[in-house]
Amino acid sequence: MGYRSQVTFVVRFNNLQDRDAMWTLYANCNDEHKRDVANHLEQRYGNDPLVTFSDADLKWYPEYPFVKAAHAFMEEAEEMFNASWRFVRIGEEDNDIEVNEGGEDCSDLYDMVYPVSSIEICFPPLADEVSASSSTATATATQGE
Repeated sequence: MGYRSQVTFVVRFNNLQDRDAMWTLYANCNDEHKRDVANHLEQRYGNDPLVTFSDADLKWYPEYPFVKAAHAFMEEAEEMFNASWRFVRIGEEDNDIEVNEGGEDCSDLYDMVYPVSSIEICFPPLADEVSASSSTATATATQGE
């Protein structure tokens, strides 16, 4: 199965024309991995020059062509269109969090993409809870007969 990560990035362009030009460049590219990146991007806010990428279960190895193409999208958007971007990856292991950004002003992106840590508690049901739910299920089934 391999090591999985949750990956999200957002790229803010200066205007809709730049956003659309960059997306078109990747969507019509001869490189299949760049086209794949374009197909995974979302333009959630029609009038906002912003694109997002998010995947909760992805093999994000630096040597993978798709990963290289995704990083290239962020870097090329910055170089070609003076765009700002923020990238966050959270791996399976504790403390495996990567945060990168580029562009002149990323401060407005901090509230859009950031890592969050939490603790979940999942105890198995107590024996009397299991028997009570079995009794309820049996009683409901018998009442329906």
